Amino acid sequence: MLTDVQESVIESIDKILQRQERIDLLVERTEGLNRAVNQFHRSSRVLRRRFWWQNMKCILFFIILNKITKSF
Repeated sequence: MLTDVQESVIESIDKILQRQERIDLLVERTEGLNRAVNQFHRSSRVLRRRFWWQNMKCILFFIILNKITKSF
């Protein structure tokens, strides 16, 4: 009887420890994903700005070209 209770308690403790290990693993993965998302957000912002400037340069070039060709 007492042995059964001890085994049950030990089994419960083992399950709790296993669950905690899985939770810790999920927390680590979640933190890694969060870091990856933040890095992606920063790099996409830089890329968006770079393309915006490239687009503005093209627009300005064509506007200037248009003004020059109309003046002739």
